[in-house]
Order: sequence, then C-alpha cells, then structure tokens
Amino acid sequence: MIKISENAKTPSFEWTNFYMKFADKLLEYKNDRTNLIKLIDKVFDKSNLKNPFMENGELCDDICPFTVFSAFNRQIKMNNRITILKNIKEIFEIDEIVPSEFEGVTFVPPIFTRFFPKKSQRKEDDISNLWDLFEAAINYADNPSEINKITFIRNFDKVSAQYGIRWNITIVLYWIRPYSYLNLDEPNREYLLKEDSLYRDNILNISNLKNPPNGNIYLDIIDVCKEMFKNPANPHHSFPELSYEALKLWENKEKKTNTNKKTNTNKNEEVTSTKTVQEPDEKYKESKYEKYTKEDFLKEVFMNERQYNTLVNLLKMKK
Repeated sequence: MIKISENAKTPSFEWTNFYMKFADKLLEYKNDRTNLIKLIDKVFDKSNLKNPFMENGELCDDICPFTVFSAFNRQIKMNNRITILKNIKEIFEIDEIVPSEFEGVTFVPPIFTRFFPKKSQRKEDDISNLWDLFEAAINYADNPSEINKITFIRNFDKVSAQYGIRWNITIVLYWIRPYSYLNLDEPNREYLLKEDSLYRDNILNISNLKNPPNGNIYLDIIDVCKEMFKNPANPHHSFPELSYEALKLWENKEKKTNTNKKTNTNKNEEVTSTKTVQEPDEKYKESKYEKYTKEDFLKEVFMNERQYNTLVNLLKMKK
C-alpha cells in the first residue's frame, strides 16, 4: 500500500526545499560511496534506529542515491522520519529547515526501498548507472538544455532496463526534483487517466500508462503537464500539488473500501459487485486492474522464484 503523508492540512510543500538540498549534497558523494555509507550508518546510529542497509550484520558494500532517499521515505512512523532528517541535516550540513509535514510525498513499502539487488545478483554497472541518472536528472532539472536532455534520456533508459526498476524510478526522480519530474506511481496514474481528468486526453495521446515509459515518453508526459500548469484555470500548478490531490483521493478511496469490508464482515454478508465509488463499472475496471502475474511481481522486487514460492506457501499456511 502506498500512503499519503500524515497530518494532511493546507499544503505548504516545505519538504521540497530540504529534499532538493539533500540531493545536491548527495551528489558530492558519487565517487566517495564508502564514506557515504559510513555517514548514513552514523545517521541511523544517532537516530537509535536500525540501519536498513545492513547485510548479514555488516554495512552494505555499495549504495545508490535513490536508495538513500528511500531510507526516510519508507512507511515508518512520522517521528522516526523527522528524526532521521534532523540527523541528516546535522551530519551532511544541510542548510535548510527540516520538514515536519510531507504533503504529496509517496511513502513506499520497505520491500521497494532498494534500487539494486545484492552483490551476487547485480551487474557490475548497476549502481554506477543509478548515480549517472541521479546526476543527469539534477543537471537537466536545473539546466534544461538539449544536451542535458539527451543525457537524461540515455541514462533513464539504461536504468529502466535494470533488474527491479519499473515505475519506482519516477517516484525517486520526483523526490529529488519535485517541480521537474512527475511521479508515476499508481495513485497518480489513476488520477491522470480517470474519466473526468483534465489531463486524460493529453496523456493518452502520448501513452496509456499501462507500461513504464521510456525516457522520451516520460519527458513528453512531463511537458504536457507543465504546459497545463501554466493555465490559471488548471486545478494544479506543480507536480507536488497534483500528487497531493491524487494521494488524497487514493487514501479516501482506501478508507471507504476498508469501511465497506468491515461493514460487510460485521453483517456476515457476502461482498457483492454492486457499483460503488470503490467498484467502478466494468469498462473502467478492465483498464485499472490488469492481470498481475508472478513474473510481473518478480520483476519489481529483489527476490528469486524460490523465495517467492516460500513466501506464498507461508502466507497460505498462516492464512
């Protein structure tokens, strides 16, 4: 499940400045990753929290910047998130206020926080490619020249072909430059393509968003949205505003769905297929719920088929 940030109030998007400043600082460690790993460990030690980047009781041998960002954008308690960021501010000397609210931020499940597999499973350039994309994304966001665009697309496509990379790469690009890159997680994709969406027709002219886009298509979608943001009548004027609205709707839908499940369970009634806000008509349901196979799952997580089968059998046994 993907969650909207807690404490949803009038959006201030104060997190955006801190995230961008930290991304800038992180880039300085592209060729000093051993020291970066030690500093991240220091952050968690000072926060009295378990370091998620330990392997067999030892620090991981390498790390990418997107995985570092996932450390505080996991689904964890809000006070732990803020504690981590306070120590990042101190240890990495970030000259920015630590955010206390995270409107429009997608928090990902712990299973999706790494963007590369273990050393025995990954290719030699996997992590370096992620750093190259990180640098290219910052450069293109801050200086959208044609050469920077070409470099971004090349690196985006290279990383997109790597193991475990699908829609998740757009989530982290949004984290590091939230006013430049569109997060294409499920809430945003659903929001952009819902029947009454102002974005729907323009997006569908580019992609139906059934599969992760290549770099060219991704930037085309971004350009369409940015052009619409310029219209004063448009409901959003930035990607954080759009993501905030999409996550609100997503969370409200989940709450209603859970409420309906509890009501049906309490009444000992079988859940029917009555059309509700949570159960769209069949035409829409087909476009929303595509068949999701074991192979699809294994492409998105760092887990082999044997581990998958063990997990499934355990869930069936424990119910």
